[in-house]
Amino acid sequence: MLEAMSKQNPFPAALKALRAKYGLSQFQLAIKLGKTPSKIAQYESGQRNPTRIGIAEIVEALKATNTEHNELLMAAGFMPENYGQLNGAAEAMELLKDPLFKDVVIRMRSSRNPAAIKRILETAKEILEEEAKEESEQSD
Repeated sequence: MLEAMSKQNPFPAALKALRAKYGLSQFQLAIKLGKTPSKIAQYESGQRNPTRIGIAEIVEALKATNTEHNELLMAAGFMPENYGQLNGAAEAMELLKDPLFKDVVIRMRSSRNPAAIKRILETAKEILEEEAKEESEQSD
């Protein structure tokens, strides 16, 4: 069952590979994080995923790069850091809080492909621009 869970969730393998790259055991990483070794084992087996803050703490403990940070975030299903600012879509991300875009948000969170996330945001932005244009035409 754990094997099936980790196939659906790329985070365990990503964390394990990054930890190994920096030459730390689960125990050593746990000590640096102030967590129990069993918590790290749960992350790497797919039983648990850390929060976004937890991932930042792991990255800091490993002294990993920004790219590695973003890879871990995306593997856990989060948007990468500074994605909106880097791709000029910050306003679209803000507008995605609208309940009308719930499906878009779900698709975006499930995508671990930055190009797909960018397309989703661009599509949402286009929809919002069309709605604003229609509202403007109706008020004229």
